Amino acid sequence: MADEMLEGSVLARLGTRAMVMLRVQPADAPQAIDRLGLPGPGRHVRQTQWLCLWLGPEQWLLASDDVSAANLIEHCGSGLAGMLHAVLDHSAGLCCLRLVHPAARTLLSAGCGLDLRVREFSNGHCARTAVAGIPVLIAAIDDGAFDLYFARSYENYLRVWFARALEDPLCHITAGVEI
Repeated sequence: MADEMLEGSVLARLGTRAMVMLRVQPADAPQAIDRLGLPGPGRHVRQTQWLCLWLGPEQWLLASDDVSAANLIEHCGSGLAGMLHAVLDHSAGLCCLRLVHPAARTLLSAGCGLDLRVREFSNGHCARTAVAGIPVLIAAIDDGAFDLYFARSYENYLRVWFARALEDPLCHITAGVEI
């Protein structure tokens, strides 16, 4: 039953999502933030057609279901004209799963050390961490909804891990309880 729940409404792959990583020189980061409307530490922002997630002091991930990686790269290139930067297409190497469940915070907390309570990690927050021992970028998208970005080769492992975590009685006890 947990597999059906997992495949049904709990964990969905955001399949053809374009994902590019942007990196600038540390001294140019404030100017890049202003030019492209990039988020600050630990945050993500939704632009018109893409989501931009903070990865580090001078590094961001841009993800879109509507705009191609080539167009995201072109947008960054034109917005950062005259500034040394690197923009690389990671669409083939990364995967994004959306976790939606009343106990999503509990499920994630079972596999990572982040403080995922609403007052600490609310909508608009993102962070790099390990989930079930796998490096993951977690983005709080909506109440009870998280996007998980990770190396594509770990997708099956994480799906199995979440299916098993759903069988944990703790996740059923805390469903609907805000942590």
